[in-house]
Amino acid sequence: RLSARFASVALIAALITAYQIVPFFQQLVYLNRVYPGHIPHDSFGVSGVLSNLLTGHVFDSHRLPVVTTLVLLGILYSAVTRSAQAKIALTVLATYTVLAFGRATLGSLFNLLPLSQLVPFQRLVSGGDFGAILLAGLGGELLWKWWPSNSSRIRAIASVAVLLVLCTLALAQRWTFYRTSTQQMKRSALALRDDRDLPTVMSALREASPGRVYAGTRGNWGTWMAVGNVYLYDLLPIERFATVMPWQTLSLNAPLMWQLNIPSAKLCRLFNIRYVVAPPTLRTPSSYRPLVTTSHYNLYEVDSGGYMQLGQIARVLPMASNSDLYARNRDWIASQEPAEGRFIAFRPAGDQSDGDLEAAANPSFSAEDAPQLGLIQDEVVTPDSLSAQVTASSSTLLILKVTYHPNWHVTVDGREQHAFMVSPSFIGSLIAPGRHQVKAEYRSSELKKWLLLLSCVTLAATIGIWAFDLEHRFFGSFSA
Repeated sequence: RLSARFASVALIAALITAYQIVPFFQQLVYLNRVYPGHIPHDSFGVSGVLSNLLTGHVFDSHRLPVVTTLVLLGILYSAVTRSAQAKIALTVLATYTVLAFGRATLGSLFNLLPLSQLVPFQRLVSGGDFGAILLAGLGGELLWKWWPSNSSRIRAIASVAVLLVLCTLALAQRWTFYRTSTQQMKRSALALRDDRDLPTVMSALREASPGRVYAGTRGNWGTWMAVGNVYLYDLLPIERFATVMPWQTLSLNAPLMWQLNIPSAKLCRLFNIRYVVAPPTLRTPSSYRPLVTTSHYNLYEVDSGGYMQLGQIARVLPMASNSDLYARNRDWIASQEPAEGRFIAFRPAGDQSDGDLEAAANPSFSAEDAPQLGLIQDEVVTPDSLSAQVTASSSTLLILKVTYHPNWHVTVDGREQHAFMVSPSFIGSLIAPGRHQVKAEYRSSELKKWLLLLSCVTLAATIGIWAFDLEHRFFGSFSA
């Protein structure tokens, strides 16, 4: 019966979340699984994980080990009672603890698990929290049953008193933590209010032409521009500016963003970094043209060329693994090919347009030929679309400086055009000679819409089963 319940819950959960899970696995090849050094994804091994657990660092984090004590009591109590609840709690905690050992201990065995390359292993420790919550409750049950049964009033008072003291000790630290957080938020709010230079920079960016903004990252000089307890690169997305700061690493070109530091004119053009906000003490290249100068920030403009660019395919390569793709794009960026307008076209498995890409490759194309490719005018950018008028003097490659995904659709003069991935994971499409109206639009797949309908129906059916107590009748007859 327990196995049947688990299976039914797993099936229902899978159906409800199918609209997210199925497309995710379908397009896994377009998700980054490379973490170039700044994210520790090998975990801490057996000794590190167990040491953090037993010393209270995981559950209490430098506080009195109240929760850790309750969890240990729960483990002891579970080993003695061996109830169903105890087995579930122990299984959850043990499973996630072993997984948190990571590749440092499990080695190649971890690669057998799905998405093992996507997960920072130390995050799996948080999965054990679900089991720990149950075990802490069982630890409280042990304290309740510790007193003799004939002293029910004393047992109740003593148990409640012990739990109240333990919870008060644990919550006291949380109160201090949240009080400190509140003070930091107030300090940041006052700093924002008193910063007279920031509104000047923000106003200039709002009035400027479209383009991405770069204000450093948390790994370089971006931390020099603090406003209270936040940084300028934190504020730009809040103000709805397109930025280059890699807030997550799932995008294929996200690992490359961490290496920008002070982007050159070549990189600014490649990633359409049109504006750079930097502290006055930072030495910037001569290609940065000052727009606004204040005592705290300098706003520069760079000739980035816009969200679209004309170029040529230098070579065609098969779609490789994440690590190989990252290495190829890294080496490509370090070369002169981006400045020369020479791009790599990546050929996915099963693509029926491979011959077109090979035929369009022009290895002899040079930087001197770039100005003769054509002209891009009237560029319009929205959150889910790009459009422009493109005049091509010959058959050429149009690059859209947006991370490639199969759901991006490119139309030329109203007709769907084949889109493919080019270095460093941008959208590419071949354009015939002449004047064209080009539009790229992100559209969800039809499959996801049907899966969303399935999820809604499953959720409604689940609520109906609960409302009419059909689950109890089914499993009651099943166990009989």
